[in-house]
Amino acid sequence: IINSRLAKEKATIISTNLDFSALSNRYGGKVASRIITMFTCLEFKGDDVRLQKKARNMLDNLARILYNFIVCLALCALLPSLRSW
Repeated sequence: IINSRLAKEKATIISTNLDFSALSNRYGGKVASRIITMFTCLEFKGDDVRLQKKARNMLDNLARILYNFIVCLALCALLPSLRSW
């Protein structure tokens, strides 16, 4: 596929999380070399936004659970005084 697209001068976008070593191990040295030498490789670094979002959601859920727990404790503390009404 890569060779035919290069031969036809077609635009090609290759997206992967693999570095050169992993790319070479998975697809072979020739394919990895072709990709590295014939394409412009752009490396994007940073924290995984999916993991950040998951952590934020977990914290939000924990905060809601804690809030509900505190409200339940407060209501349980008030129940004896409400019964005397």
